[in-house]
Amino acid sequence: MKQRAFQPTFVKYNSYTPYPCLRRGAGVRLTMKKILLLLSICISNVVWANNVIPSDYWDHLALNEGLSQNEVRSIVQDHRGLMWMGTQDGLNCYDGQTIKKYRHNPFDSTTLSHDDITFLYEDARHHLWVGTTKGLNRRLFRQNTFQHFPQIQGMVTSIVEDKNHTIWVGTSSGLWCLRPQGDEFQHFLYRHSTDDAYSLSNDFVGSMTLDAEGNLWIGTAKGLNKLLIGNSIRFENSRNRSLPLFDANQPPSHVWNARGKGLWVSAQGQFGLANPQTGAWEDLTDGLPIKVQLSTVWTDRLGVIWIGTQGNGIFRYRFDATTRQLVRMGSFQEDLLAKNGLKSSHITCIYEGREASEDVVWVGTREAGVQLYSRSKNTFQHWERLFSKENAAGKSYFGIGTDRKGFLWTGTFANLYRIDRQSQAIKKYALPNDALVETITEDAQGTLWVGGNAGLLRYDRSHDRFAPFVLPAFDNKKPWVLRIYEDKQQKMWVGTQSYLAKLTPTGSPEIIRELPAAQNTKIELRNVGAIQKDAKGTLWIGMRNGLVQWPANGRGVQLFQNRPSDPKSLINNIVLDIHVDAKQRVWVCTTKGLSRVIEEKGKVTFEHFTEKEGLSNAFVYGALSDSKGKIWLTTNGGLVCFDPDRRTFRNYTAQDGLGGGEFNSGGFHQSTDGELFFGGNGMLLSCRPTELVPNRHLPKVAVTSFKKFEKEWDIDSLLALKEPITLKYGENFFSFELAALDYTNPTQNQFAYHLEGFDKEWVMAGTRRYLTFTNLSPGQYTLRVKAANNEGLWNDKEILSIPLYIQPPFWQTWWFYAVALLVLATAAKLFYDYRVRAKVKYLFDLERVKLEENERVRKLAAQDLHDEFGNTLTRISLLTEMIKTRLNGQAKGEIGTLLTKIGDNSNRMYQGTKDFIWAINPEHDNFYEIAIRLKDFGDDAFDKTGIRFSVNGLNDELRAVTLYMGESRHLVLLFKEAISNTLKHAQATDVSFTFSVENDEMSIKWEDNGKGFYADQTRQGNGLTNIQTRAEKIGGSAIIRTLEGKGTCIEFRKKVGAGVQFSPNIDKTGR
Repeated sequence: MKQRAFQPTFVKYNSYTPYPCLRRGAGVRLTMKKILLLLSICISNVVWANNVIPSDYWDHLALNEGLSQNEVRSIVQDHRGLMWMGTQDGLNCYDGQTIKKYRHNPFDSTTLSHDDITFLYEDARHHLWVGTTKGLNRRLFRQNTFQHFPQIQGMVTSIVEDKNHTIWVGTSSGLWCLRPQGDEFQHFLYRHSTDDAYSLSNDFVGSMTLDAEGNLWIGTAKGLNKLLIGNSIRFENSRNRSLPLFDANQPPSHVWNARGKGLWVSAQGQFGLANPQTGAWEDLTDGLPIKVQLSTVWTDRLGVIWIGTQGNGIFRYRFDATTRQLVRMGSFQEDLLAKNGLKSSHITCIYEGREASEDVVWVGTREAGVQLYSRSKNTFQHWERLFSKENAAGKSYFGIGTDRKGFLWTGTFANLYRIDRQSQAIKKYALPNDALVETITEDAQGTLWVGGNAGLLRYDRSHDRFAPFVLPAFDNKKPWVLRIYEDKQQKMWVGTQSYLAKLTPTGSPEIIRELPAAQNTKIELRNVGAIQKDAKGTLWIGMRNGLVQWPANGRGVQLFQNRPSDPKSLINNIVLDIHVDAKQRVWVCTTKGLSRVIEEKGKVTFEHFTEKEGLSNAFVYGALSDSKGKIWLTTNGGLVCFDPDRRTFRNYTAQDGLGGGEFNSGGFHQSTDGELFFGGNGMLLSCRPTELVPNRHLPKVAVTSFKKFEKEWDIDSLLALKEPITLKYGENFFSFELAALDYTNPTQNQFAYHLEGFDKEWVMAGTRRYLTFTNLSPGQYTLRVKAANNEGLWNDKEILSIPLYIQPPFWQTWWFYAVALLVLATAAKLFYDYRVRAKVKYLFDLERVKLEENERVRKLAAQDLHDEFGNTLTRISLLTEMIKTRLNGQAKGEIGTLLTKIGDNSNRMYQGTKDFIWAINPEHDNFYEIAIRLKDFGDDAFDKTGIRFSVNGLNDELRAVTLYMGESRHLVLLFKEAISNTLKHAQATDVSFTFSVENDEMSIKWEDNGKGFYADQTRQGNGLTNIQTRAEKIGGSAIIRTLEGKGTCIEFRKKVGAGVQFSPNIDKTGR
């Protein structure tokens, strides 16, 4: 076991109590401890011998990082990957970058029952159980509240779920059983009873765990208990079973799961491994340091046993199954001076995450919060932590080298140090004031050379001192040595600010100030800081003003410098290092990036690598190749591992375990056994690339915040509903805050997202943790998010999916479309109806105008015809009578007959003309005028015939029935035909007209009491046919009822009423 070089023994801590308690004045004790430790270091003279390098690297979560309080009692990871930490002042949830706090609110019953958290546990149903000094709580994720269990009083010390999903709660006053019944629980309390040997051995339950078979083991203040479940709950213990594990004299009181090995148990001053099947236990106390008080034990996924103590830090072991002994792997002690050291030796809990590839072990402490131990970060050896006495200037490391005896040599601004890599013993060598060691090299003969602003020094092993090696002065100044290099021909080259020197076997230096170049020019060699020879024998020389290629034959020396117009020229004239890899590729390190020399057809060009290609920083100090061909680069932005074949970069920063980021010139070296060393400001590191532990943990993604218009919404409740997050159309600005749940280097975790329904492919978000969306169209979306850890490894299997639904505005809903369609259809119908009505109105108006015009014309025509035709026919008739008179009765024979015919024809024509003129008069287009006309015709026809003629129903009400032009003429002619037939054939003595309007139907009935006829007999002439035809033409019907000897009735019927329409059978010409 490696011990610290200095361990103060004057600080005494209180003995461990089996339960957490408030410690007044703890902060004062810690402050005094720091002061005394610093004072003792300052006055100590024995600092440089028998040191053990504390190489552990820790990240910290404390008050400065947002933790609610620095005493952390319990740590657990939930099913999503978030870390929960219980402190003396509240519950904390950590997502890698932010901490959310939960505390008791005395005015809110849905908050924690108390701030003093003692134990955390998540069950199989993903419920987080929170034990406090004042009872038990369960977090309800859907409601984002806490459920209290008022039955459980006192301090909760442990919580376990058994294979039947029963929750067991250990308290200071007994063991509680919570048996689930739906969403509720049945509560049972089990306590110690002196009358029952199968009761608990003591009411104070300090710890609980399940063995490999699922049996529950309970550690109490008076020994272990094994839960027996049968018809009743019983406990197997020292009072009812004689087993070594239940030793009544000194029974184990604490128990932890040993991950398949059994159970770790501890008693006062003892520690061992128990076999739960046999009840035997092996005492392993001898493997622990003397007088160590255990506080917690954890077995990690690699089988390493972590033992936390009260005041003595952490010890790590592995269990040798053959020897049945603990094999110590090292310890972690409190280191208050180191930036990334363990900040407390009082360990309260140790925890490792659920997944097999977890990289981080979490350690809770009494006064320093949570300490995070990353396996991947702890593969770098931190030699600078040996130099606790040095000031800041003395901790800036430049030249580094190793010798064949295993010593590590390094120089700072003021001193040169030798470190024994086995014992970590340090020796300081005096150098001139303000000396700076730039380069250290051991040659093939074992001579150690050191160069810097003090010139060239050679190590005298026999006297253990450095002697100056004289180099010629330049401008009366001692040459500043920048680089010492030995080629494969064992030639020593020394680069200085003034020239290049080659050491001859005789010991005298050959000074090279310039080299001949093309066209009789010279290349001055100044500020030679890099020298390297390739397999062809070409010597490559790096200066502050360019790169020199010096072929083995001495001809064709070239100087390469930056030409801004040529992108294939040297990227920068300041060359800090030259490296030739195993494939004889030449790499040039400059202040603007890394360049590769490309020789093709006698022409030299350069390929460049900068931040654009993946470098963390373009200021490259030096390069080293490992056994796998990868090139390690030191920069001003950390350490870079470059794969020249794949062209990929792995950048290591201060957060990756380096402890810093700025390296120095000359601060890089590879030992003969392959170990790489790097020096910088506050850093003296080493690593073996083949032993580096990469972080293989693939992070899940959690949503830690959801905002709409910058207003926070409870994302846990929304996701617990397992339904799409619904957003209104107006809520078009929303954002998610994400966490990639890998805790090795959270700031370097990366994100990629794909919004299905919007993005066509994955969008790389880099390390940005916020996703903001605006003005998305309504519809269904699915936000898919994945993450990568600090190594760039993506988790493509566990992708977070969040369904989203953006509601459409009311004008884009189906019901709006339906209403709009209905309204549009109604509007179209109304418009159509309006157009039809307008068209009809127009036609009616047009027809009305035409009718009015026709009526006016008819009226004028009737007047004109009456005047013209009537007068003319009257004159013809009168002239005929005058001729007859003048002939004095002599008009006989043919002349008399013709005159009679002329008179008769004129009379008939007069009567016909009179009917026509009456018909075209619009004033006669109504039922009343027709009835008057027929009455007048009947009076004339039956005058002096002896036949009685009567009229019924003739009144002014008949004026309301109007007829269309021509209808009146047809009706008159129809009934004139009927009257004529009566006169000719009926031999009637009584005839009549009856006019009526009933039920919107007009009726004209002609009746006689003549001899009648059989309706089905063969009829001669067209009289009755004309009656039927005329009735149909005007849209009516003529009904003829007759019976021989019973008279005849001819009735005309036609539908009339408001808005009489044109009959399709009307002959508008009047015919």
